[in-house]
Amino acid sequence: MNSIEEILDAMDEDLDHATKLPFSKRGLSGIDADKFREYVRQIRLNLPSEIRQAQHLVSDRKSIINEAKAEAEVILKRAREKEQELINEASITKQAQQVASDITANANANSKKMTKATDAYVDKTLSNLEELLTANIVEVRKMLNTLRNKKS
Repeated sequence: MNSIEEILDAMDEDLDHATKLPFSKRGLSGIDADKFREYVRQIRLNLPSEIRQAQHLVSDRKSIINEAKAEAEVILKRAREKEQELINEASITKQAQQVASDITANANANSKKMTKATDAYVDKTLSNLEELLTANIVEVRKMLNTLRNKKS
């Protein structure tokens, strides 16, 4: 089976041919649990790569932001050190202060850009994931309704 749709069709067909349990007031049926577990495994293997990417991004988002912050701290530390060195040089005190301030501002701006870019990317990926999952839920509900209507 190649697609989630084919797997769900096979599940639906197996449910149609399931053995009815004797003495069941609600018309319960017995199914092959191992076979259905295999179906679930195949569905998981066939999930769109965007879902796996989104799951990976969500789990890695915190570390990405922490790395960006750590990098920004290193840049800020260097900027402050450079600022202090330049201040200590009497002949270029005003220039040194301006350069250090620019470095600090750039570091802060870069840190904010990295955080915004990461948040935007995660937001976009999660939005795509939401659309995919919504479409899959709609399809599963249609199949359940079809299945339930067949039993009626």
